[in-house]
Amino acid sequence: MEASRSRRSVADLLREAAIRVEELERSEVARLFAPYARTGGGAFRARQQRRTQAVSSVQTYSHTFCCLARKDCTMVPPRSVKECLQRAGLGEQRLSFRGDHHSPGEFREFLAQNYPKLRETGGFELLRISGNTRSRGLSVIECPNEGYTVAYLKDPALSINHATIYIRPLQANIPIQQDRAAVSSGPLTPCIFCGEEFPHTVLRQHNALCERRSQNESGNGDSAESRETGSEQGELTAVEDSGQPSSENSEGPNNAWVMEGNPHRAAKLFIQRALQRCQHMEPLALTLSLLQSLETRHRDIIAFYKRPRVEWASPLTCRLIGDSAIGDGVKRHVLSTVMEALQSGFILDEGQRRVLLFEGERDHLTPSGSLDLVESDFFVTAGRMIGHCFLNEGPCLIGLSPAIIHVILGGNPEMATITHADCVDLDVRDVLELLEGTATLTEEQKARVDSICLPWDLPSVTSENRKWMTEKILLHTVLGRTTKQIKQLKKGLKDSGVWDLLSARPDTAMVMFPRTSEAALTPQMILDKITWPTSNDLDDDVSLEDQCRVLSFLRQFIENGTPDVLKSLLRFWTGWEVLPSYLEVEVINCGLPQSSTCFQTLKLPAHIRELGQFSDDLKAVTTTSYSGFGQI
Repeated sequence: MEASRSRRSVADLLREAAIRVEELERSEVARLFAPYARTGGGAFRARQQRRTQAVSSVQTYSHTFCCLARKDCTMVPPRSVKECLQRAGLGEQRLSFRGDHHSPGEFREFLAQNYPKLRETGGFELLRISGNTRSRGLSVIECPNEGYTVAYLKDPALSINHATIYIRPLQANIPIQQDRAAVSSGPLTPCIFCGEEFPHTVLRQHNALCERRSQNESGNGDSAESRETGSEQGELTAVEDSGQPSSENSEGPNNAWVMEGNPHRAAKLFIQRALQRCQHMEPLALTLSLLQSLETRHRDIIAFYKRPRVEWASPLTCRLIGDSAIGDGVKRHVLSTVMEALQSGFILDEGQRRVLLFEGERDHLTPSGSLDLVESDFFVTAGRMIGHCFLNEGPCLIGLSPAIIHVILGGNPEMATITHADCVDLDVRDVLELLEGTATLTEEQKARVDSICLPWDLPSVTSENRKWMTEKILLHTVLGRTTKQIKQLKKGLKDSGVWDLLSARPDTAMVMFPRTSEAALTPQMILDKITWPTSNDLDDDVSLEDQCRVLSFLRQFIENGTPDVLKSLLRFWTGWEVLPSYLEVEVINCGLPQSSTCFQTLKLPAHIRELGQFSDDLKAVTTTSYSGFGQI
């Protein structure tokens, strides 16, 4: 009995010990994972609630803003101007607003803190980019009665999204000249044109403008010199003082060329707008060496137009190494050389073999089918050349096929008007003549047709599908083979910036791609542009009799001249084949006829007594214009 009682006691003791251990474990777990002390719990929850409410009431709004300097700015500033604005404490910044999204006062103070100079302008207005990305025009974001607020800018109806918001002064311009000078760095270096010293940060921009001014002053007379100097000085002041276009240039509507009924006038307005938009950009420099071969000059031209990411509406400065001539006449000569090479072919090897980009008859030119030209993106370069010459009111590509123009403008190839003249492949032309006939084809003739059709996945010819087969062969030969070339041409036109004009005004294609008959010169066209000298314009050493005789020789030479002769005369006279608004002529004492292309003035020798001698001398000098000028 005692043994069993002691055994039960041990069992009970073990059970009690296990229960105690379990209770201890529970209490330890409860202690480790117990909630925060409940003393003062109400105050803790209140503090948490107030903190949550405070955080929820202060929201953050981040956006990109760009503060402009001029109250009349209507265009997005170029990169160089943005850098100038940035140095002046303006320009583009990514700002974060923390405050009441419905408070116009807090938002106004927020902008003034980030752009302190806005406090002195009598208010501001917000703008955004309007139209497409190339137009770069700015339109005002309408201001509510209570003023701009973050909640208003975030309104989905405005569709601002992530677009940059531009801040424009309302009543006064923000001067930035002193700020830019204060941060200029680098040693003072004299300008090689005017001798004035500038730090490195501004010397390049001044040098470009000073060089253009020097060229104009050297190439123009007294009255023209004063006009050019004033114009360049105004341009320099506009860049240094504000970095924005002047109000006179900004007031015109951006889309005036869209509404203009006359396509020639619309193209003119578009060119003026494009050049105005880029007038303060760094000039493009195209240099050709007359000491090198024609092959080298053509390669230099191609290298110039192969450069990527170029604003082709920027001012153009041209230079001829080996010739002392300067001024606008040099630019006309260089652009004429560019278009002549594009029209008649580039010389790229020592064998003097021309590489034709466009082949075929007059008014039916089509892009070359050369695979090498396509793979090297040569037609992108050609598109840039066409657009660049057009923006500078230079020569145009003459005689392009209407079917090619139709597709360039986005037309359906199936709807294009294609003729046999558009086909440059003589073998295909022979097959087309067979198909257009009514006689039954022999087996040999069918084999000739099939040799053309089968590689293009066209069925064999039958008596029922001859007309359909003719249309398909023409379509494939003219447009099917040139699909990649047309795409590259369109890309080049877009790069040059003229695609906006063609897409919005397809009727201006006749201006950019004129027909041969429209571009041909006639004697009357030139005679109508000549400003004939009077007795008051006589040179001291030239008699009235000599002047009248020589001028009559010129009139007879023009009246009897062929289109090619007149083209050479006009190029010698002005620097290119584009007929200007006026032509000047002078009679002086000299050995051979001369010209001042900058002033579009032809200078004729007074000593010539016979028409034959006059014609021979004038033809001799007009055929040498390709080699340069030989004078300043």
